[in-house]
Amino acid sequence: MEQSGIGILKSDFTYDPEQVPIKAGSLIFTGSYRGHPGFNALLLKDSQGNNVVGKDGQAESIFMATIPENGNIGEISQGTWIYWIDVDNLDMNALPDTVRAELYRVNNMETNEGQRLTSDTFGIALPATIPSIELTGAQTAEDKSI
Repeated sequence: MEQSGIGILKSDFTYDPEQVPIKAGSLIFTGSYRGHPGFNALLLKDSQGNNVVGKDGQAESIFMATIPENGNIGEISQGTWIYWIDVDNLDMNALPDTVRAELYRVNNMETNEGQRLTSDTFGIALPATIPSIELTGAQTAEDKSI
């Protein structure tokens, strides 16, 4: 997964066989990160600083990467984050005009204690028609034709 993107998920995406897949039709945001995924946290914000979430006030995110050959997870130099609003909680009419991602480093991966901003993006305008996006184990491919 090397590209960043925004899209409606084309088909279910299983990122962990022991977890419920991300459902087709969910709104997906992707980007990149580096460092230990367990000590990173992600928030997606609108132009007013409000969290971008679904009808139930929830959204989910995961951090994915290839483990370095030496096995040191803290040395991940190129990982991908995925943030999504489940299709069952998605209200397309309530989406903001722009979004920006904020990545945080935390001291405690279970409580997010010590959360501090490490990077963020400029506001990105959501397209009038959100394209479909296909997530695979190796890449993120966007289909701009939809």
